[in-house]
Amino acid sequence: MENINYQKLLNKWYNIGFKAGKKDKWMDVENTIKDTYKEGKFEDPYNLVYTDLEQWEQTDHFNLKYVNNMSKDIKIISDDERIDIFTEIKNKFWDGFLVGREKIGIDIFKIAKDLIKKEAIC
Repeated sequence: MENINYQKLLNKWYNIGFKAGKKDKWMDVENTIKDTYKEGKFEDPYNLVYTDLEQWEQTDHFNLKYVNNMSKDIKIISDDERIDIFTEIKNKFWDGFLVGREKIGIDIFKIAKDLIKKEAIC
């Protein structure tokens, strides 16, 4: 895949993630992260955040609204490259999503840090 088209694709999915972070009320990561924290033992906020995001990737909402379109975007790419590029697109989506959430005053990483810090104090 040409570098220019590849970068455009990554930028596209970052922007989609950014908009989703600001407007997709269904994906309330700020609430589900609390449940994810209760389910496991987390000492690292990044691990907690990305574990929760991986759980979102298993939902019908995420798959129908986002993964289907990601798949369409990479359909023309060879099988060898498809998995790597798909992973990078999802990562860019989540990067944008988290920044979008921050723009509306919801800092997912701060929530994760506070959950871990609160447990450490107890």
